[in-house]
Amino acid sequence: MKKFKFNLETVLSIRENIEKEWEAKLGLANKEVQLVKNRISEIESKLNSSRLSSVDISQMQVKCIYEDRLLYQKKREESLLKEKELDRDRVKEVYLQKSMERKVIDKLKDNSLKKYKKESLKEETMFINEINNSSKIRERLLGGTV
Repeated sequence: MKKFKFNLETVLSIRENIEKEWEAKLGLANKEVQLVKNRISEIESKLNSSRLSSVDISQMQVKCIYEDRLLYQKKREESLLKEKELDRDRVKEVYLQKSMERKVIDKLKDNSLKKYKKESLKEETMFINEINNSSKIRERLLGGTV
């Protein structure tokens, strides 16, 4: 009996590799989003600690400038976060598309394998039936009952 061979195995392999590349890009995009979120949290933490600290009158202006700078950084990071999230969403969309393309070929392979197994079972059953029939005929001929 011949071995199962899927004709589109090369295409499937290529699509799997492309899907893995986009999965890695999605992971990188998620990492970038998380890094920006972490920086925003860090800025918020600095702002909160600055607001809770007490300073004398001479340091008040420096504290206000510091907090203004932190607020500016936070707004910049939030703007960057929106960009990174949009980039991540685009990458995710492409990744899902590539994943679906791979799954289509995968489904074809599964269906081909099922068909192959069904045909193999049918051939095997026919072969066994032929052997049984030929042995019965041989028994009749050798046994004298025709």
